[in-house]
Amino acid sequence: ILDVSAEGVFVVSADPLPDAVGPGDTVWVSVPSSDGSVTLTGTVRWRGYHPGHQLLGCGVQLEGASLELIRTLVPSLKDG
Repeated sequence: ILDVSAEGVFVVSADPLPDAVGPGDTVWVSVPSSDGSVTLTGTVRWRGYHPGHQLLGCGVQLEGASLELIRTLVPSLKDG
């Protein structure tokens, strides 16, 4: 995860993502935490090159409990 917002994350994979992964797909992202790791669930909203990071990745909109969890893990996030 390279970027975190109140709505989602920008994810870059260490291994190339399968070509079939794209907008509308559900993804699971494991994140280290003080208790080991947690899994975030979301929907891919876009896939492509991020000019700010100069990398290929996916914009993932988090859902339900994952949205609340990321706000707990990153307290500085505010609703946009």
